[in-house]
Amino acid sequence: MFKAQLLEHLPAAIFVFILGSCVGSFLNVVVYRLPRNIRLLTPPSCCPSCNHQLRFFRENLPIIGWLS
Repeated sequence: MFKAQLLEHLPAAIFVFILGSCVGSFLNVVVYRLPRNIRLLTPPSCCPSCNHQLRFFRENLPIIGWLS
């Protein structure tokens, strides 16, 4: 019975985890850019040490970027 209840809530838990990761990543951008007077949406994200521009799907999405 416990497994059935756990599986029932699994899709919602995965969605909340991914949404929380995206919100956390965006807040990280806000915390980094606001004190430096950099706009939030442009320029695209880049590495702060080498200025390599991050690709959206492969490097900029929290979970997918970590896995790749």
